[in-house]
Amino acid sequence: MVQKACLTNPDLEAARELLGDISSEGEARELARMREKSAIDYAWSIAAATDQGRTEGEAKGKAEGKAEATLALLHQLLAKDETRTLTNAFLATLTGLPEGQVAAVRLALKSQAKPK
Repeated sequence: MVQKACLTNPDLEAARELLGDISSEGEARELARMREKSAIDYAWSIAAATDQGRTEGEAKGKAEGKAEATLALLHQLLAKDETRTLTNAFLATLTGLPEGQVAAVRLALKSQAKPK
């Protein structure tokens, strides 16, 4: 495509020849090689950061999903007559939640259940 454009425009042909002369010099070739390596390294860095972000996002999503499921289980346990009377400590052991969080959920559910 560049050669085709050079055939129709003599100024472009002269510029292409000059670029060829410059590129044949060792220092210019080394600079070009370093620019190309830099571009490749940059692309790899972006790809690696993207992969790391995706992996961290997936892990965070899994953790959030697990936390939601655990809270849902606690709500179910506190809603059933058979398990509503279990102690906060025992429910914390069952769910893996801190005892204070179990107590807070129990209190919130009690306050929602009160008739107004």
